[in-house]
Amino acid sequence: MSMETKRFRNHFSDVIEQLGGLLIFLFIVGVQSIPDILSDTDGDSNDVVALIDNPKYTMIVIIVVITIMAVLGLIIGFKVRRWYKTWIIIGNDTITVERNTLRSVKNTVGIKNISNVNINQNIFEMIIGTCNLKLDTNSLSTADSTDIKLILKKQQGEELRNYINRRVEEINTGTILEKEEEVNPYVKYDIEVTSKDIITNGFYSLSVGTILLFLGSLAGFIAGIVSDVNDGKTIIASLGGAITLIILIIGSLYSMAKSFLKMYDFKARRGKNKLYIKYGLYNKVDFAIPIDKINAIVVHQTFIARIFRKYSAEIVNVGLNDDDKASAYFTFYCSRKQLKSYIDKLLPEFSEGIDGDIKKQPDKAKIKYIVDFLINSVIVLIVAASIIYYVNPSKVFEMAIVAGSTFILFYMFIAKILSFITCGVFIGDELVGVREGSMGTRYSLIKYCNIQYITINQNILEEKLRIAKGGLHILASMLHDDYLIPYMDENEISSIYNNIIKE
Repeated sequence: MSMETKRFRNHFSDVIEQLGGLLIFLFIVGVQSIPDILSDTDGDSNDVVALIDNPKYTMIVIIVVITIMAVLGLIIGFKVRRWYKTWIIIGNDTITVERNTLRSVKNTVGIKNISNVNINQNIFEMIIGTCNLKLDTNSLSTADSTDIKLILKKQQGEELRNYINRRVEEINTGTILEKEEEVNPYVKYDIEVTSKDIITNGFYSLSVGTILLFLGSLAGFIAGIVSDVNDGKTIIASLGGAITLIILIIGSLYSMAKSFLKMYDFKARRGKNKLYIKYGLYNKVDFAIPIDKINAIVVHQTFIARIFRKYSAEIVNVGLNDDDKASAYFTFYCSRKQLKSYIDKLLPEFSEGIDGDIKKQPDKAKIKYIVDFLINSVIVLIVAASIIYYVNPSKVFEMAIVAGSTFILFYMFIAKILSFITCGVFIGDELVGVREGSMGTRYSLIKYCNIQYITINQNILEEKLRIAKGGLHILASMLHDDYLIPYMDENEISSIYNNIIKE
């Protein structure tokens, strides 16, 4: 798309994508109605035929179908009209999305305020050759959502992204650039994955909760089918009744498959002033992130990755982390030595935090952990005892309550121990690192200049112990704007505050 063409619409496929969710919803509703129909016929095929031949039933079906088609027609008409009435206007210093439907809306973004211009492609977009261009700004009010989303042909999206990136740099530097830095598909990347890396990364990314959900749902599904067959029900009737478990099984399988496929064809390289990241199979992402817009990096470990001592790192800035699809991981799960090497190549500005020693919580913080555990334990025991006393359950249910309470107490005890061992702080010259977690870990490296504000908290016991905890707050989406400072000596936590003031 030539930038002389400064007024255009989204690609029409945007309408089709918006209607996709509605069609899936109608399909699920239709599937869930199968058990009700079969319950009226006891799963007998002759009864099903008789029900279909019933004129009253046929009339009801016709009315329902006509109503659904009419509603669908209205929705499609509304979506098409809104698409037709929506224009994107590109100026030298602004991008405007103008919609003239029942209520006129105009959203204007200054190009100099744009923090990210990234390209996403789902399977449908890959098939028809379009892409989703996402524009985010350094704005706290829109940190939890993408400011502007455009659906364009792939080539048009890449041309527009290059144009915006060039204009941002021209405005910020005050110089006219001959040609923006473009991503050559044949250029050598600093990091490229192999098939083995993709498989191991998927394994280390797995959530224990998802695995347990899959196994529990599968066990319940098999037990339910066996029980129904023994009771004389047909397989079809049993499957209809187990639709919820089937959805849970498919959902958990999909979640686990995502872990393995997400980093497919992962590539990352450092440009002059940008970090380029590409990965994905069913949902391709293509990031070009200005280095000066990176507010923090987060080193992750799932519970499984922690067992095997593997690490993965993610970039945090405004807009990139507002949904799972937009998470900008710039390394796959690897050893600590590999992680250090990758960060030195891609983001040496944060190397200080990887090299530094993390100071763990003071021993006197154990007292606070013990007190918190005892208080929480008393609450759990009171709730369990109240249920047993007032509900007066059966012996089996009572044993289940006791077993459940014991498990909760044991889990809380282990979590407290792991949390005390895990949490710590690194205080460097240019940045601060805070590590938190219990089963898994999250080590966040934040430059002092990117910290919006710091909070320091103390209750009476903590004041007597002369320890304090707090939080660091940066400009990012809601899930990535707060970072816990674990327990520290009062004078040490004050040093973080002093380093922030110096900036």
